[in-house]
Amino acid sequence: MTETREWWDGTRRNSQIPFSRLPGPLQSLASIPLYSQLLHSAGEPLQEGIRNGPANGFRLVDHCVRTILGRNAQPIEPTIESLIQVARALDPNAIPPSLTTPSQKTNYRAEPPQPTPLFVERASDGGARFAHDIFRAYFLATWISDRLAETGRSAATVIAFNELAVRASQSAAARNVFDFVVCALDSRAHHLIEVIALAPSITMDVALPMLLETMATNGVLAEDAIRSSAHRCTQSQALTKAVLATPNLPEILGDQHAPWVVEQLRTHGSQLWPSIAKHVEDALNVEISTRIVSCIDLDSPAEAAFLARYFDLFTNAGHDPFDLLQQLVRNLDWRVRAALAESLPGRGTLSPPQVNSLIEQLAGDYDYKVRAGLARAISALDTAACQRVLRLMLTDNNWHVREQALQSITAARQNPVPDPAFTDQVLAIISTDKSWLRPPVHVAKLITRIHMLSGTTTRDLQVRENTGLIGLLKEVRSGWITLPPEREQALVRCGQESSHWLVAREAEAVRRRHESGTPSIQEWYRRRRGRRSLQVALDVHSLDRATEIAYVAVEADVDFIEVGDPLIKREGIAAIEAIKQCAPDTAVVAEMMSADWGRDQVELAAEAGADVILLIGPASMASVSTAVAAARRLGVALTLDATPEHATPAWLRDMERTGIDGFVVTTNIDLGVGSNHPLATAAAVRRYSQLPVAVSGGFSPGDDALSSDEWDIAIIGRSIADAVAPADTAGQLATLARKIRAKEHS
Repeated sequence: MTETREWWDGTRRNSQIPFSRLPGPLQSLASIPLYSQLLHSAGEPLQEGIRNGPANGFRLVDHCVRTILGRNAQPIEPTIESLIQVARALDPNAIPPSLTTPSQKTNYRAEPPQPTPLFVERASDGGARFAHDIFRAYFLATWISDRLAETGRSAATVIAFNELAVRASQSAAARNVFDFVVCALDSRAHHLIEVIALAPSITMDVALPMLLETMATNGVLAEDAIRSSAHRCTQSQALTKAVLATPNLPEILGDQHAPWVVEQLRTHGSQLWPSIAKHVEDALNVEISTRIVSCIDLDSPAEAAFLARYFDLFTNAGHDPFDLLQQLVRNLDWRVRAALAESLPGRGTLSPPQVNSLIEQLAGDYDYKVRAGLARAISALDTAACQRVLRLMLTDNNWHVREQALQSITAARQNPVPDPAFTDQVLAIISTDKSWLRPPVHVAKLITRIHMLSGTTTRDLQVRENTGLIGLLKEVRSGWITLPPEREQALVRCGQESSHWLVAREAEAVRRRHESGTPSIQEWYRRRRGRRSLQVALDVHSLDRATEIAYVAVEADVDFIEVGDPLIKREGIAAIEAIKQCAPDTAVVAEMMSADWGRDQVELAAEAGADVILLIGPASMASVSTAVAAARRLGVALTLDATPEHATPAWLRDMERTGIDGFVVTTNIDLGVGSNHPLATAAAVRRYSQLPVAVSGGFSPGDDALSSDEWDIAIIGRSIADAVAPADTAGQLATLARKIRAKEHS
């Protein structure tokens, strides 16, 4: 790809499109010499007669297709029509249902016209397939855009466009088709773009944001559509982000731009901060920054906090930086001062004396959350400032502040080994300050981490090593951190010598991680989609009873064993470790009830031996995001409870974007027969997400409901857990497992 990029940009004329502006699929296509030459030459011919900007992806491929057909002396339009039928036959689900009339639902045979070897080739099964997926997208988009143009200005057009967008939100291949349809409409029926964008029935959370994103990426300009979308942003955060990413937005909105930006800030809150900041940064215009600052209300904590967090973007906006800074640092709301502290390393516009003055004020703040924000920024400060702040933070009167300081100096992924100067300073303070004699467990883990990463570990740390070492080993095995070979080998030896079986097991897994071609647990779990897996839930209150059932589940060869929340509440996380010891080769799921503190829940479960963590009831996307980060760091899969109330396309899409690995549909047993059937919810989730869906619903091994295709993982709980003799159900369970596997491989 690098060679293609260099050749492309090195030989292109000013009128030709830069390689970086080609859509990803076209960059891939350009790596093939023939197509590279054709696409490269497409720029200049396409400029003639194009009134709406440079050539987009659809026009480039259209030029490529027509050039190839012309050179082979084939009739262009009839051949394109034949290839469209091949594309429709190979991917009928790509067509919006409302565009397909009963007479058009003929089962086309995917037989390519001959000869078209550059577009269609024979697959191994004797059928047809496109030589490159970009051609499939092109021919499908050609047909869809033609149908939309025929339908014209109508509700049916908008309905079909909404259907197309839903599919595009679920797969990259469908998104390529969507983008090409928009580009094709720009070429052939430009007015329809504004008709669709202005329609009251266009979906605000899917279709309209995607339309704007495609327009921005491909140089499609429709100012009325952008203005209309800006006025509708209060209804959708996704739409607001898409509008903010639109080029020339300040010029399009004119005097209303700055008030509009601040209105979005007030409406959508901190989740929109990064998008607004990027918008201001991309504008690179002092006047725009000035107007936005003049609209911000510094008496509003939320608005002042935003300005504090991105202070550098506005320091040249006609305001005295230091005066504005003092207004923010003296703000009565701790969130404003904490935002200043966390973004302190980016204060490139402040002089060293101003930075030092700010550090002194924040380090002495009466609110521990502000001081914690400063502690999190330590590692990004210059060495002198870092050492000064580190000393203050490690002697703070709050353990959370001290914890954040230690995390800051060990947080780097590619080089997590602390600077020796910082290590010496930390260990010197810890050894002389009596308050460090009995730190909280979570802080003690960080001290152990520093010792182990710096190679200063001693035998008197043995008690803390098991807790700190297993997390460190998991981070190495997951690839989250990269250590020098000698340091990694030392950690592995330390783990192998541990008296704790779980630590020794993890050390051996790290040692052998390059020998095995097995996928990560996250990848393995995601592959459950479309397969049939069996999970036994230990919904009991006794650990002895749980281990008895676990042995039965292992004997039946189930895929997952779930340690239920009731058992964890009664026995603690030790229950997770006990079940993992009973079933070392079976994936153990830990059910963790958590309205917040998602990261801590993941850490506790993962370090106790869980392979998969199910979070029940996280309160916010922020909580889910921090939990996902912890799961990636520790190399475990993370799934999320999907209630019927939550199972909407927007919620599922938002959760999927955080990086979770699957959804779980659970049934409230207190509702009894009055509850909705979980398979109905599972069907809805599977319709809008490509992640695996696990379902619990009072199933028993012989339940007819398990013949449904609306689940990927079936969870069987109380029929086993409440059995008088669980071993009596082992045969049924084993039969069900064999039946599931037979169906999976059929």
